[in-house]
Amino acid sequence: VGNTGTILKYNGTTWSSQESGTVQNLKDVFTLDSNNVWAVGNTGTILKYNGTTWSLQSSGTTQYLYGVSALDANNVWAVGMFGNILKYNGTTWSSQSSGTTETLWGVSSLDANNVWAVGNTGTIRKYNGTTWSSQSSGTTEDLNSVSALDANNVWAVGENGTILKYNGTTWSSQESGIVIALQNVFALDANNVWAVGNTGTILKYNGTTWSSQESGTVQNLKDVFTLDSNNVWAVGNTGTILKYNG
Repeated sequence: VGNTGTILKYNGTTWSSQESGTVQNLKDVFTLDSNNVWAVGNTGTILKYNGTTWSLQSSGTTQYLYGVSALDANNVWAVGMFGNILKYNGTTWSSQSSGTTETLWGVSSLDANNVWAVGNTGTIRKYNGTTWSSQSSGTTEDLNSVSALDANNVWAVGENGTILKYNGTTWSSQESGIVIALQNVFALDANNVWAVGNTGTILKYNGTTWSSQESGTVQNLKDVFTLDSNNVWAVGNTGTILKYNG
């Protein structure tokens, strides 16, 4: 997804455009299954794909939304400006109290009692199934993305090469080796975690250390998704799409 309502779909061979029905900039997309895909973006835009068409869902807000994550068809979260957190129950979107006014850039849902949201000035919020509460990140850097593998393995990335890992109790810093902004992170398993960022930056975690991978581009990379260790996609500015084959 991208600016002016752009949505592209890959069929295993080629990418093709899909009609979104909006001209709003879209900031994030999450696929639960082929009939349940959500995209969020500017002015509170939320779209859902039912396997055939995209349709607009009422968000109840005009605030920009930057991240979306679905646990199942009845548990979907979206986050955005001024600490906005919305939850979808399968029928309607409603606001949840985040306890912060910081902009939230990313969200990751592990189960109904473990959902993380991250944002500006090192903000990390965790949902326990009832309420959102603060977790100490140990940084004031803006955090742009979070990916939860399990309750003891959660990663967050952000400005100036910031990488944090949660071990089930505390968040601690991991050495990235760079000072470039990291925009997104995705954990496949404990030994295969990718982070992408500005000027074509791609980092991979092998369970012990983070190392750089050659991307072949200098474009800012905005998102990364891993299907398996041989199928990893990264997307970014000017329509950049990269695929890693292992």
